[in-house]
Amino acid sequence: MMASSSSQSVPEKDLNFHLPLYKAAIRGDWEGARKIFDSNPDAVTARISKISETVLHIAVGRSEAIRFVEKLVELMPTEALSLMSKFRETALHYTAKYGNVEAAKLLVARDPELPHIRNDTNFWPLHLAALFGQKEMVVYLLTVTRENVEPNPFVGRPGSLLLCTIVHSGFYDVALDLVRRHPKLATTITPGGNTALSILAGIPSAFPSGGSLSFWQKLIYSWIPLKLAKASHLRHGCDVENLSEQPAKQMSLCWQSLIQNFRRDYSILVWQKVYTELWNIIGRAVPQVKKIHDTKLIHRQAMELVKCLCMEIVQMQSELQWYKEVEKFVTPSYNGKENSDGKMPSMVFTEEHKDLVVAGEKWLKDTAKSCTFAATLIATVVFAAAITVPGGSSTKTGLPIFEKKSPFVVFVISNALSLCSSMVSVSMFLFILNSRCAEGDFLYSLPNKLIIGLVNLFLSLAFMMIAFTSAIYTVFGRGKAWILVSLTVLTCVPMSLFLSMQFPLVKDMIRSTHGPGIFGKNREYKFRKIKN
Repeated sequence: MMASSSSQSVPEKDLNFHLPLYKAAIRGDWEGARKIFDSNPDAVTARISKISETVLHIAVGRSEAIRFVEKLVELMPTEALSLMSKFRETALHYTAKYGNVEAAKLLVARDPELPHIRNDTNFWPLHLAALFGQKEMVVYLLTVTRENVEPNPFVGRPGSLLLCTIVHSGFYDVALDLVRRHPKLATTITPGGNTALSILAGIPSAFPSGGSLSFWQKLIYSWIPLKLAKASHLRHGCDVENLSEQPAKQMSLCWQSLIQNFRRDYSILVWQKVYTELWNIIGRAVPQVKKIHDTKLIHRQAMELVKCLCMEIVQMQSELQWYKEVEKFVTPSYNGKENSDGKMPSMVFTEEHKDLVVAGEKWLKDTAKSCTFAATLIATVVFAAAITVPGGSSTKTGLPIFEKKSPFVVFVISNALSLCSSMVSVSMFLFILNSRCAEGDFLYSLPNKLIIGLVNLFLSLAFMMIAFTSAIYTVFGRGKAWILVSLTVLTCVPMSLFLSMQFPLVKDMIRSTHGPGIFGKNREYKFRKIKN
């Protein structure tokens, strides 16, 4: 079947002729594609890209466009599902890399032989799913990839390569089940001279001593039973509800933004040319290139510095966000690769950012010291005010004289809230002062502590001023509205000053930590993952 698929003759036209169909497949626009098919039935199996992809290759790249894929598969003849690209990859190979399980099920249901077709690097779809870290897809393909085929993907070097790739991706439950079914794979050496055990030994996070869980996380996880993937699930069905979600990894959002700008600003002809060339260039450079001046992409990204941000903590956080984003679409096996200097990406990142970490720690702790002093002062004032209540207490009952006055109730509540907020603020800033300020803490831990501390510091100041206004009005107001208005205006002055000076910092921290960050909000376009 493979021979007939690869040699099958299909109508070929100029690529610009198929550009509307190409764009419809990317958008998942079935109505637009159907009109094209009605006027040109040959377009269903036509080669519409420079690397001889069909519309099905393009369509499976978007998990949201499952209706498009479903309609397309119904329209295509069964033998067309195995049409190959320039790199001898069927649509199922693409689906395996994208992690689009629903599309994979549609394809395999029509042609059960698709999981047994290899690409030009002798990779089965199952191997590609493991290489690109798609756990749901790996588990599903294990249920439909048979062992009684030649060559057998589960024995010898193909099997050992599959096992090592699964271990690299961190799917230890799947790897354990695979070893139980094929014990010889544990000692079989891959073409690269590795075994699953040697790869596992090089992943510190795979062992309890190499983990970075906090005390509470260790306590929680110690009570959670480990659920391994059962062999029955792998043979007869995938229990996807118990699997950790592994969405299809996409290209860097910055590249997406660049490509979207090209599509918006240039003519259709230029866009088609740029799109095709850009994906070919990036596709060859990013996920599979062994050396670019003997330094891999993730090592190069680890050496990049963003100089446009003024606050060291925000700058360090943005550096980590960039690194993590690149880490997402680099195949898992490359995250632990060494460069020509024998350094892994994480080591390069640490070395290149050590000065920024020191500067960020200094800025952060200086800020925490100043804010701790202010929060402690507020806590002292409101605590003293709680003891010496406005107007004093009755000599007979010992209760406050103005206990039944509404302004006094406001004083009590705001004073208590001010004390609580200031103590929360002090706790956050003390945590920062006592923190070791590790590199990874700048991503979420330290920014969140700083945000909570600053917000509570402002709240404590605001509640303190409200308590002050209420106390003055309770004792001297005597129901005069002009006194209340004057006090309110005066109270707003220090609050406004504090807010105007600290709000930009808090806003930047919240946006950097919990907002769209440097990659923007527009995640609607999920472009196809680049080819290997």
